[in-house]
Amino acid sequence: MPGEDSFSLANSPGQLLHRAQQIAAENFSHANNGGALTQRQFVLLHAVKDGHGDSQIALAKATGIDRSTLAELIVRLSQKGFLRRQPAVHDRRVKCVTLTEAGMAQYVAALAAASTADIAILNALPKKQRDNFLKVLGKLIKASQPTDSKADKKKKRGKNRDVKPQY
Repeated sequence: MPGEDSFSLANSPGQLLHRAQQIAAENFSHANNGGALTQRQFVLLHAVKDGHGDSQIALAKATGIDRSTLAELIVRLSQKGFLRRQPAVHDRRVKCVTLTEAGMAQYVAALAAASTADIAILNALPKKQRDNFLKVLGKLIKASQPTDSKADKKKKRGKNRDVKPQY
């Protein structure tokens, strides 16, 4: 296989991001100490609380959770009584998602865990690198977002074609 000898997990951006996400989820779980929510469930409740529950498409965009996984999470959290799904007034095919009182209580209970988990990640870095770390992650996410214009898509396709990871 081409490049097989030069590949290293220690220098693979995809693998490093995957491990960082695992660490973030573990930090949340530990900080939440037996709480009812996983990190992804907390993120979903946060997005609904912030007003992105007008549609599952809006929730998928706000959270970065793929639509099929999101649909499963919404069903699960609805069954637990944390979310309510109802048809939108403007289009009965669209399901609006809202927090229930129980969902808000779970969200508030997990908020400190989310903050503690985030602080643990940032504390692993020197103070001077923390802001830049967040900016770089934000840029990576923004660069991965689909754009609406065809010109933007063409520009993005041609950009950084020669960039190869250093293994």
